[in-house]
Amino acid sequence: MKGDIKVDKLLSYKITDTFNIVHEINDNRFKHIMKTIIQTLLSFMVVVSRNDIKCKIPKSTIFGHGGIGVVMNCRVKLGGHCIIGQNVTLGERNGGYPSIGWGVIICAHTIIIGGVRIGSCSVIGAGSVVIHDIPPWSVVVGNPGRVIKTIKSKREYWKYRNQR
Repeated sequence: MKGDIKVDKLLSYKITDTFNIVHEINDNRFKHIMKTIIQTLLSFMVVVSRNDIKCKIPKSTIFGHGGIGVVMNCRVKLGGHCIIGQNVTLGERNGGYPSIGWGVIICAHTIIIGGVRIGSCSVIGAGSVVIHDIPPWSVVVGNPGRVIKTIKSKREYWKYRNQR
């Protein structure tokens, strides 16, 4: 185990050093190519670490930006075809774990904690903090999260889904 940690630290230091060197280069095309390569390596490292955990994540789930910053407790129930943005926290509160329905869109920097149920085809806005149950086909924003709109048709839902 200790050897693995040293390798991970060494790799992260090398990537950080490379990234700093890339910022010193004046050629914009080369800088863009190197930046893309480094970001790809970092997202691969996140995916590898996510697969080591024993969470049940449906294959149809889409993680924005490769799942960077997503913190998810292993007991969270996640429905299929969800879209989860970066820096989302799905965690425990007072012994309860969130249950996310089918096709839920969770935007960036959202916190969902406790034994809450998020209804299918709901949209949770960026930066929301959800601590209460959300009915299906709802748009939720704010801290604490509150329903500001009910989605009335599949066409309207797909409008939100295609904005990712």
